[in-house]
Amino acid sequence: MSVFECERMPQEYAEWLRQEIKAEAVNGVCILTVPFLDRHRDYLQLYVTRTGSGIEISDDGYVIRDLRISGIELDSERRKEALYHILHSFNVALDGDELKVESSGNNIAQK
Repeated sequence: MSVFECERMPQEYAEWLRQEIKAEAVNGVCILTVPFLDRHRDYLQLYVTRTGSGIEISDDGYVIRDLRISGIELDSERRKEALYHILHSFNVALDGDELKVESSGNNIAQK
C-alpha cells in the first residue's frame, strides 16, 4: 500500500462518517443517529442538549436498560466497580440509568 493510499484513509473515513450521521432537533434536543450498530443491529443514538456550562451528551439510559433486559444486573459490588472503572476511564458519568458526558463545546467530537 502506498503512502498516498494510507494517508487518504482517515479522510475517507471522516467523509463517510459525516455523510452517515443523521441529526434531528426535537424539543430542544439534538438527536444524533450514528452509523454504529448495537448488538441488535440497531443504530446508536446520542442525545445532545445545551446546559449552563456547555453541552451534555447522553444515551438516555439505553445501554444500562439493554444490559438489564438481557439479564445482566449491575447490583453486585464487583460489577459496579467494573462499570465505574470503565466509565471513569472515558470520563462518563452514570445518572440513574443514563450515561452522560459533559463538553465545553470545543471538544464535543472527542466526547
